[in-house]
Amino acid sequence: MRKLILSCLKKALRVFTRSAIRRYKPRVIGVTGSVGKTSTKKAIYTVLDKAADKKVRMAGGNLNNRSEERRVGKECRSRWSPYD
Repeated sequence: MRKLILSCLKKALRVFTRSAIRRYKPRVIGVTGSVGKTSTKKAIYTVLDKAADKKVRMAGGNLNNRSEERRVGKECRSRWSPYD
């Protein structure tokens, strides 16, 4: 039962996210690498927030632990797989 509820919640979140992306068409900047991502993210946000005439948002926190790395890795592989 728990798996069914989680599956439904994930699907609802996916549908909501896709509709929000279609509606607002945000520009996304991704920062990758093994060192300095959080500092780089904050610097980019600061510069764009001061210079941009549009609303700028920044993801909170960071993904600097193994469980988050695995989760994001799975999402990336499933989302952008050439075999989907």
